[in-house]
Amino acid sequence: MNTVTLICQGCGRPFQMAQIDYDRILTESMQAPRFCSTQCAFHGWDPQAVWFGRYRRSVESQKH
Repeated sequence: MNTVTLICQGCGRPFQMAQIDYDRILTESMQAPRFCSTQCAFHGWDPQAVWFGRYRRSVESQKH
């Protein structure tokens, strides 16, 4: 099964989703938020958490 890696729009962490499910979401709405868990979906979209998650991962990758 093919998967895609997305960034959760609630917490900023990367997560995997099946390609079939991703394609279905895209046909419904191109701008629909994508969340890694029900908890993140409940709390909603947090641009600051997404930015901080990306920043933290980039710093960690530079250390290696």
